[in-house]
Amino acid sequence: MINKYLLFLGVTLFSLLGIDTHAQVISDQAEVTILNCDDGSEIYSMFGHTAVRVVDPSTGVDKVFNYGIFEYADDFSYKFAKGKVKYMLGVESMNNFLWQYNASKRSVREQVLDLSPVQVKAVYEALMTNAMPESKYYKYDFFFDNCATRINEILRGALGDSWEVYQHPDANKYSYRDLINVNLERSPWFEVGINLALGSRIDVKVNNQNLMFLPVYIEEIFEKSKVDGHPMVRVNRVVFEFPPHSTEASFIGSASFYGWLIFVMAVILVFIPWARVAHIFDGLFFTSMGLVGALVVFLWFMTDHGATKANYNLLWANPIHIVVPYMMIKKAWRFKLHKFFFVMAWFNLFLLVSWIFLPQEFPAAVKPLILVLGLRYLYWYRITRPVVSEA
Repeated sequence: MINKYLLFLGVTLFSLLGIDTHAQVISDQAEVTILNCDDGSEIYSMFGHTAVRVVDPSTGVDKVFNYGIFEYADDFSYKFAKGKVKYMLGVESMNNFLWQYNASKRSVREQVLDLSPVQVKAVYEALMTNAMPESKYYKYDFFFDNCATRINEILRGALGDSWEVYQHPDANKYSYRDLINVNLERSPWFEVGINLALGSRIDVKVNNQNLMFLPVYIEEIFEKSKVDGHPMVRVNRVVFEFPPHSTEASFIGSASFYGWLIFVMAVILVFIPWARVAHIFDGLFFTSMGLVGALVVFLWFMTDHGATKANYNLLWANPIHIVVPYMMIKKAWRFKLHKFFFVMAWFNLFLLVSWIFLPQEFPAAVKPLILVLGLRYLYWYRITRPVVSEA
């Protein structure tokens, strides 16, 4: 793990110091290429990466423009959680850029774009302008403003109507959540955590233009697009290639596995009256669900992350669950709140059968947890009902 951090810091340092960003004249032999980097095994690299290279054999210019750079500081974790991290456009040499991918065994492919000298210079000038100190910083947004979307915008601005963008068959077919889950499947715990944090804003169908927030779609769409009536990509090169990362994930040990295991335990406690065990179980379970709800509230209302707003997971992961164990301990409260237990029980059970009508997709792993909420609230309603005495 330490080596990975040293690798990251080294790459960032080279990116910041490695190349002079003052304008250099390029000749008519200059080329613009797209560097497509495969996904990695770490969470920050799971979706791949894209960069732009401008190379001119006549003048010796060879620059990689990388929008995936950020400066690490002591308050980085806080700023990241709050959605306030600013990324920037770094300019580095090809060797410096490739070093990190070779070290982490991630394949890199290069698409040489078939552009006119005028178009190449327009792209280069736009990139150099973006790399100026007053322009290089931007507020990162994973879905709408990242390393891939920035490159798309640069090319759209430089090429204008001469760029005939290929209409990908996945356009208007999948939501943002569907698309990122393809990469998250091999890490089920990350998949659940990220899907809990993201709200309903990413459950809309993604159009062709917005597909290019993922590097894989940059590569596929560019490959079949045209510029001035001819193919946009003139040559494809494999810079280096490694075996793809494993995409297999076992159900055993996954979040869904433990979710259903908790459900089985809850069912057992319904039929076997282990009062002490049940109280410990409920204390841990309801507190955990309440803490998840508190995190959802924090990400929704107290951060700048647009994708974490309007999160319907708050319907079941409610912060009020945190105080439920206290209610259960205090007998005076316990018997006064039997109607509350009744409402919460049926609300969660109703939510389970009606969530397909909500504008947000819930992680499959939370289904058993919602069942447990319904069962345990129903249990507490049953044992706190007033006893009606016969006359």
